[in-house]
Amino acid sequence: MIAHQEKRQEYVDVIKGWAMLLIVVFHSSSGLFPKMVHSLLGGGMDVVIFFIVAGFFIKSERMVNPKSFLQPKLKTLYIPATVIYVCAVLLHNVFVDIGWYPLGEIHPGNGQPFHYYDVKDFALGVLKALCCAGSGELAMGAMWFLYTLLYAMTGLSLLAWTTKKFVDDEKQREKILIIILLTGLIASCVLTQIIGLTINRLNVSITAMALIYLGKKVYQDYHWTFDNTFYFIISSLIFVSVVFLQKDHITMARNKYQDILQLCIGGCTLLYMWGYIAKRIVSTCVGKLLASIGRESLYVMALHIVGFFICNSLMELLGVYQQGDPKGMYTYKMQGNILIFICYMVFAIGFSLTSINLFRRLKSIILPNR
Repeated sequence: MIAHQEKRQEYVDVIKGWAMLLIVVFHSSSGLFPKMVHSLLGGGMDVVIFFIVAGFFIKSERMVNPKSFLQPKLKTLYIPATVIYVCAVLLHNVFVDIGWYPLGEIHPGNGQPFHYYDVKDFALGVLKALCCAGSGELAMGAMWFLYTLLYAMTGLSLLAWTTKKFVDDEKQREKILIIILLTGLIASCVLTQIIGLTINRLNVSITAMALIYLGKKVYQDYHWTFDNTFYFIISSLIFVSVVFLQKDHITMARNKYQDILQLCIGGCTLLYMWGYIAKRIVSTCVGKLLASIGRESLYVMALHIVGFFICNSLMELLGVYQQGDPKGMYTYKMQGNILIFICYMVFAIGFSLTSINLFRRLKSIILPNR
C-alpha cells in the first residue's frame, strides 16, 4: 500500500459523513429497521468509527504538550458545542410553550417530568453546559458525544504528557502508553459489562481514549490507505461475522458493548470497508454530500434533534399527527412509513447544514475581517 499523505483527505470526511448519517438515521427510525439490518449497516459502530477517525491526524509531538494540543480543541469543539448547548438551555421554556417539551410528559433521558425553568434552573443548566456536564436538554440529546470526545482528548494528552515526564525513550514511552490505555479499556469494559457500574461519561471517555489512539496507530503507523480489494473483502467477512456473533447491540452513550474484541475488531473492519468505498465515491454527488455532512459533523450532531422537533411541529400543522400525541424519544412512531422517515432525515440534516452556513454568512457580514 502507498504511504498516505499527511494532509487531510476528503474521503475521511466521507467516512465521517456516513457515520453521522447513520447516527441520524437510527435516531429518527427506532424500530423501523430490523435489528440485523441495523447492525450490518453499522448501527452502534457509527460512534466507534467517529472515535477511531478522531485519532487519524493527532501528532505525537503535540499530544505530549496539553496546552498546544488542547487549545485548538477549545476553538473547534468546546466553544461551538457550549454556545449551542447554552442557547438550548436558555430556550427551554420556549420549547415547553411550543410543545417540544410537553408539560407532564416524562423526559426519556432522566425520567423526570418536563417543567418550566426558574432562575435557579437556568443558572444550573448554563453552569453544567460550561463545565461540559450537560443539563438534560432533550434537544441536545446527542451532545454527550462531543463532550466525551473532548474529555477523551484531554485525558489522552495528559497521559502522554505524564509518561513523557518519567520516560525519555520514545519507543518505551509508547509501549507504556499502550499498556495503560489497554488496561483502562479492559477496566472500563469490566465495570460496565460485568459489574454494572458506569459513571456517566467517565467509562465511555476511557473507552474513547483507547479508540482514538487506535485510530492514530492504524492511520499513521500502519498506513491504512483503504486501497486493497483483498483487505476490503476480508474486512467485510470479519465484520459480518462480528455482527452475527454479537449477543447485544452497541450503545456507546452508556458504554454498552459485548467485549473489547467486538469493539476493536468490529470497528477496524468496518472502518476499512467504509474507507474503501469512500475513496471510490468521493468524487460522486453522493460522496460530496457525505463529505459535507462529515465536515459539519459537529453541528449535525448538535442540531439534528432540533430538526426532528421542527419536523414534528410541521406534521402537526399539516394534520399528520394530532396535537398531544406521544413523541417518544425525538420522533413520533412512524409505523413503517418510509415517507415520514425521509421527512425526518431531510429536516435533521437540512436544518443542521443550513443553520451553520447561515451563521457563517452572517458572521462574514458582521465581522468581515475575522
